[in-house]
Amino acid sequence: MNTFKKTTIALITLIASTNVIANSVFKCDVDGVITFSQVECGEEAEKVRVDVTKAPKLDKDAVFKQCVSYLIAQLKDPDSARVGGSKTRWDNDKSGARRILSISINAKNSYGGYGGSRFMDCYVDHSGQHMSKIQYLVR
Repeated sequence: MNTFKKTTIALITLIASTNVIANSVFKCDVDGVITFSQVECGEEAEKVRVDVTKAPKLDKDAVFKQCVSYLIAQLKDPDSARVGGSKTRWDNDKSGARRILSISINAKNSYGGYGGSRFMDCYVDHSGQHMSKIQYLVR
């Protein structure tokens, strides 16, 4: 067998085994505490089926309005706010994956002048329809 075929077979095997490992979750009772793990955590480990789903579609218009109201209320001079563009990103904390809507806002500072636009973060709930009740990363 030539080197190309060996490499291809090895690569396919590696990808297939990685996918199986990544999707395996086991439920165990460790000293009376139910625990979930990627590896078997005891003789009586129960394999749990995990359904992978996509994140809900973000209702960007509704969330954008909610976030702008929330963020502007935190400014020294809310009436001077100039709202620019926005972008979304994901981050992880102890509560899991968090969707963040970053909105560019420029407002007057304590001296009455505009200090330049900066992105301010607003955390979106898991439904993608509203702001999260927790507006910070849980570290």
